[in-house]
Amino acid sequence: MAHDLYYQDALDGVLAPVATGTSVHAPLLIFFYSARCGPSRQLDGYIAHALQRRGNHQAFRVRPVAMERRPDLFDRFGIEHAPAIVIMHDGVELARHEGAMRPRELQAMLDPWLM
Repeated sequence: MAHDLYYQDALDGVLAPVATGTSVHAPLLIFFYSARCGPSRQLDGYIAHALQRRGNHQAFRVRPVAMERRPDLFDRFGIEHAPAIVIMHDGVELARHEGAMRPRELQAMLDPWLM
């Protein structure tokens, strides 16, 4: 995935800000995906687009988690199908969606945190 250069594909040390300068106080957007899943690749693009619109790329600390590399995290979060998004803040889950999403559905999910 394109994010591999910028984001750690694990939740170890998840509280550390990412290289882009995102605030440690920003909510955490965990993107559970599978490299072999078309809807995962599609949702990855939708996330990038939604966060780039109006300069919202720092609204979240984004952490992609690959099913092939971290099945333990899929289990830990109770994720049964990729793609999935979990939004957390201060250890509390604020929103969750499993399965494919349309851009408008994703936008509606992220709107409470976007400018």
